[in-house]
Amino acid sequence: MHVVRAAIAAGAGTIVTYNLKDFPDSVLRQFGVTARHPDAFLLELASSRSQVVFDALEVLVSEKRHPPRGWGEELDALRNNRLYGFASWAEAILASDDS
Repeated sequence: MHVVRAAIAAGAGTIVTYNLKDFPDSVLRQFGVTARHPDAFLLELASSRSQVVFDALEVLVSEKRHPPRGWGEELDALRNNRLYGFASWAEAILASDDS
């Protein structure tokens, strides 16, 4: 419940978590809060602010130093963190830039 209270105090309408089962809609609804899986959240953000999200991802990849990673490694890391849809979205953007 402390996470829900923190979200309410911060004015956040969404809790981003892998543990959706810990945040049932029936409980969150009464507080005006929703819970989203990180992959769904990032895909929604990418669909509404595609260039901003991709630019942020480019900065992340270019500034990664410990250890440095290229795009392939970053996409693998996203998938390893169960961000399959977001990784596929980024991969599609990269492929369209290469054409």
